[in-house]
Amino acid sequence: LNIRLLPGIIPKLEHLNLHPSLEDILEQRSGLVLFCGAVGNGKTTTIASFLNEFNKSQNKHIITLEDPIEYMFQSEKSFVEQREFGTHFKSFEQGLVDALRQTPDVIMVGELREREIMRHTLNMAEAGVLVFGTMHAGSAEEALYRVINSFPLEYQEMVRAQLSASLVAI
Repeated sequence: LNIRLLPGIIPKLEHLNLHPSLEDILEQRSGLVLFCGAVGNGKTTTIASFLNEFNKSQNKHIITLEDPIEYMFQSEKSFVEQREFGTHFKSFEQGLVDALRQTPDVIMVGELREREIMRHTLNMAEAGVLVFGTMHAGSAEEALYRVINSFPLEYQEMVRAQLSASLVAI
């Protein structure tokens, strides 16, 4: 049994001590934003703050794919659909395929672990969706290395091209 205590209220972006330039992410219409770090370093809280900012200020269709759901959202200006692994979808790959059919503006993928999840995530970012994803990586370089090297050698050049076209921030 693993228990994590999270505050009941999603903190505002300005309370997270992030560099002000990161608020430019709120102006993006598509692309990939990776949140990296070790367990317990604030990846989920940071993403929740961004999603909450969209929810309060913009008309968006937001879908989250989580394992488990950690912060609860109430739809305000945006329509927020939260889905939990095991309850609402059987695999992250299937969850991504199903979510794309609903034409979301923003999607959050709980963790990019497997090649097929990364492939669908990159394709969604290229298709015009703003995708937030988490990775257990210690640096931006390590995150890129993990994404690229999760693919067979013959696909790595294509993945590099996809990343160069769609990567917004790490």
